[in-house]
Amino acid sequence: MPVRFVCEICKSRLTVSRRYAGQRGRCPNCKQRIHVPEISIETLVATSASGFADSLPDFRSDPFDEEPENTEVDSLTELQSGKSPDTPPINSKFTETIPIARWIVYTQAALLGIVATSFFVFGLAVGNNTGQPPVGSLNDSETVVRGSVAFRKNGNAEVDTGAVVLLLPVGNYPDPRPEPDSLVPEQFVPLDNPAIEAIRDLGGAVVRVDRIGGFQTRLRSGSYWLLVLSRHQRVDKPEIEKQIRADLGDYFFPVENLIGNRAYHWQKIRLTGGEQELSRVSF
Repeated sequence: MPVRFVCEICKSRLTVSRRYAGQRGRCPNCKQRIHVPEISIETLVATSASGFADSLPDFRSDPFDEEPENTEVDSLTELQSGKSPDTPPINSKFTETIPIARWIVYTQAALLGIVATSFFVFGLAVGNNTGQPPVGSLNDSETVVRGSVAFRKNGNAEVDTGAVVLLLPVGNYPDPRPEPDSLVPEQFVPLDNPAIEAIRDLGGAVVRVDRIGGFQTRLRSGSYWLLVLSRHQRVDKPEIEKQIRADLGDYFFPVENLIGNRAYHWQKIRLTGGEQELSRVSF
């Protein structure tokens, strides 16, 4: 026999199976948790005073069959098994996965590989142009040449950062002779410089003194003119010896634009292979 009772919240008539008597469940109308009595309300009416019976709501057609609706039965079943009816169901949108085509994954991996390879090649090229040459790869006809440049300031030696060093192969001259304006320290152009390219085509080199006062380059062994143009030291009346003017005139024109009023050093050196440290140039 089912248990018939009134919801203590919304006063609706409810009917549930007797196996849920004494338990708590959810009202199918107001959705609030209520207590299922042990006995039906009719039994209470029969055994209670008439005043209590008059206060009860009017019993009309029973909205439930012998067995309660699935909503009430499910709620009571959850309560009986120990699960709280207040626990919301798991939202499936947080657990589902988004399918991605395999070709998209492969394409992204390929693009990452291309970017990594590009940076590696760029770093390798920059390292070869600016770093120290690998001594182990030198042959008998190559020399790694290093040196340093300084100038006097208030009686103290200071590094001549930004000074320009030219190594010109003896007996090998450019045709035509480049204009030297882009080689002077104040107007030095390190990239896309026709004057530098002309010297490199001869087998020479043009480098600048770094922040610690040093320079380094790599050349074939042989005889070179070493020309150092100071970045910081100036002279009032620069005098260019006739022989130096003649030697420099084989490489540049006009020579005066290269020397200007700055201090300079002119010397013939011999590169013999391996690593070679030049004497310090001081102005």
